[in-house]
Order: sequence, then C-alpha cells, then structure tokens
Amino acid sequence: MTNLNLIGAGLGAAQGFATGGPIGAAVGAAAGGLTGSNGGAGMTSATGNLDTLGLQGLMNWSQNDELANEAVVMQQQSQLQWQSTWFNEMVDERSESQRESNSLRDVSMAQRQSDDKIVKEFMKSINE
Repeated sequence: MTNLNLIGAGLGAAQGFATGGPIGAAVGAAAGGLTGSNGGAGMTSATGNLDTLGLQGLMNWSQNDELANEAVVMQQQSQLQWQSTWFNEMVDERSESQRESNSLRDVSMAQRQSDDKIVKEFMKSINE
C-alpha cells in the first residue's frame, strides 16, 4: 500500500516549480509525495528537498550577482576605452595644429629672408 506524504508533495511541488515551472511543480509534487511516504524517511526527504532548493536558490543568486558584476566591469571598460579614444583624438588634433603652426612659421621665416635679400640688393643698386 502506498501512502501519500503531503509535506513531501508540497516540498516537491515547490522544488519542481522553482526548477521547471508549473509542469515541474506537478511532477515534483508527485515524486515528493511518493518518495517521502515512509514515515520518518519522508521528513528526511523533505529536509533534503528544502536544502537542495535553498542551495539552488543561493547558487542562482550568486550567478546573477556575478553576471551583474561582469556587466558593471564591461561598462567601466567601455567607458575607459571611450576616454582613451577621446584623449588620443585630442592629442592628435593638437599635434596636427602644432605641425601646421610650425609650417606657417617656417614659410614666414623664408619669406622674411627673401624680403631681406631683395632689400639688400635694392640698397646696393641705389648706392651704386
């Protein structure tokens, strides 16, 4: 004769629902009720189911917490990459601006030297 253990069925349903949704709850209730039908052994089975359910919940929480931490780290890395890119672009623009300024200064100096030569030749021609 098979006795149905209501505590085992309830705990099996809770565990089944946590791991497999409504269908898992029905299967867990049936398995928990039949597994825990031996009097004292049923309480051991029920306690084991609670421990397993608690451990699974703790592991799920830990995994979710780890995923959240990884998401934060990825966001920080993305932000650092953006800052690095922005800084590199700013430095490149400044370098280009300095190169242009140096080129203009060199052209201006060459023009002054050319002007000085022309003025010196003009002064020579006047003095002759």
